[in-house]
Amino acid sequence: MMKMSLPIGLIEAEFVARPNRFLSKVRVNGEVVDSHVPDPGRLKELLFPGARVLVEPKSGENRKTKFATVMVYSGNELISINSQLPNRFVRHCLDHEWINEFNGWSVKKQEYTLGKSRFDFLLERGGKEKLVEVKSATLVEEGIARFPDAVTAVADVMSCI
Repeated sequence: MMKMSLPIGLIEAEFVARPNRFLSKVRVNGEVVDSHVPDPGRLKELLFPGARVLVEPKSGENRKTKFATVMVYSGNELISINSQLPNRFVRHCLDHEWINEFNGWSVKKQEYTLGKSRFDFLLERGGKEKLVEVKSATLVEEGIARFPDAVTAVADVMSCI
């Protein structure tokens, strides 16, 4: 089985605070530093003082932070808060036909716009097209994925699994 490459060099840190939705303060090796949060959701169930997080070192002339907070532990579970990772993961699975429902379909276009809406993937097979939107849930309660920033009906989530 082929593997999808994930960021290497992640560093364990301690979450300190979140001054705004795109910025966190984390303690790395005893020093409190600014770290970009790539998920604008509130994430209050995950990001609280003392939470164990994984940060990715970043560099770049125009960067305001030297780290990105990309994962957080919830008990023993490691949860991605990198909002770009789910689309990369699904693309990898589509390309390798690891999702049975989409076997035989190929990605015609990513970030497809239809009217005023944008979809993550436009797939094609035998002259037919299919739109796919990817969603990532950062909250799981009693084995059910939920979207903490919105009311989630159990039936809606289960119909997608």
